[in-house]
Amino acid sequence: MAGMKKSQRSSSDFTGVVAVGVILSSFLAIGLLLPSRLGPVWSTMNPFADSDGPAQKQSGTPGDGAMGPVLSLPKVVVNLHAGDADAFVDAAFDLEVATEKDRDAIQEKLPRIQEASINLLSSLRPEDLKGSEGLDRMKGRLLERFRDLAPRQRLKAVYVSHLVVD
Repeated sequence: MAGMKKSQRSSSDFTGVVAVGVILSSFLAIGLLLPSRLGPVWSTMNPFADSDGPAQKQSGTPGDGAMGPVLSLPKVVVNLHAGDADAFVDAAFDLEVATEKDRDAIQEKLPRIQEASINLLSSLRPEDLKGSEGLDRMKGRLLERFRDLAPRQRLKAVYVSHLVVD
């Protein structure tokens, strides 16, 4: 009888392993089919997209390609949207562009870029800036606003060079 229980237990163990294998295979198949079905939508969701692809453009994070010219933006100190509490962010950003010509054009628009930074940061709550996901969202939103202000310039990424939330 002891032998029968051992064999029954091992067959149920195999059933669980097979079920897990089927589930994992399904997720893999879905992951492989999504790019062909969703096309451009997938490329914005795909964290492994090329550095020049839409995933990089949306996130505001650097790509794997060669580093372009970088413009350091002035430091800002902004009150956060914190309800009754007092909270502020002390931040500085660097903006990577494609060419020196783009860098020079952005330099001319620096007051508008700085104002866009202040406006965005003042609309955030302290919890919006917690963790890497919060910072990535903020950088993506900043990059989007900067691109709206300078549609002819090729803006590649926003870097956080200083950040204190208090």
